Amino acid sequence: MRRARTAAARGRRRVLNIAAAALTTLGLAVVLVYGVPLLSGTPPLLAVPGQPSGPAPRPAVDGTEGAAAPLVIGTPEEAESVAARELVRTPARPGQPVRVQLPRLGMDIPVLPMALPADRRVNPPSNGFAYWISDFGPSGSGATNTTYLAAHSWNLGYSAFNGLMDIAAGTGRVQQGDAILVTTPEGVTSYTVTGAGGYVKTTLGQQQNLWDAVPGRLVLLTCFQLNDAGANENYIVYAERTS
Repeated sequence: MRRARTAAARGRRRVLNIAAAALTTLGLAVVLVYGVPLLSGTPPLLAVPGQPSGPAPRPAVDGTEGAAAPLVIGTPEEAESVAARELVRTPARPGQPVRVQLPRLGMDIPVLPMALPADRRVNPPSNGFAYWISDFGPSGSGATNTTYLAAHSWNLGYSAFNGLMDIAAGTGRVQQGDAILVTTPEGVTSYTVTGAGGYVKTTLGQQQNLWDAVPGRLVLLTCFQLNDAGANENYIVYAERTS
């Protein structure tokens, strides 16, 4: 009887293990599809005003065309490692941001380049980095336009711009006067925050001041991600170059 009970117990454990493995796999799938909005077919972080020149390409980790699946990053350490490899593979050009820091918030984020997609719908190809939208020009003293950095935020796991958000309070954390440091191959450019706020995604194209060409201005863009059902707002930070 003992052997029979032992065999039955082993059988139950095998069933439970298989079920747990299935739930774990299902849970991962739910996280990837419904958590970080990275996968093809999900809403973009933002839509840039202008006439689309074609359908959306599939971006690589560095924002170029032709990659397969987007890369989901689990930790800041992994993001640093991947970004370092990308910048060795494709060295930064003059004025290209490679790092953004918000010292008061303890944020220190690697930055990779991203070209504006043909359909003008910006969806950063990984949650692990901030992306410099290269079409709008460089950062630093040579800037000829506003510098835009876009990144995902997420309430259930790591994303590059999580530090901008206070999930519990349902608000942004950035304050007027905060310092932002942007590193390029030429050095570090300092910016000071002049304002921040949330916008309904569908109204971003109507925010003319957001898209004005202002040399020396920095704009950070992310989703106002306060639940796991997706975000219908963007959180925007404006800053001006001070050195």
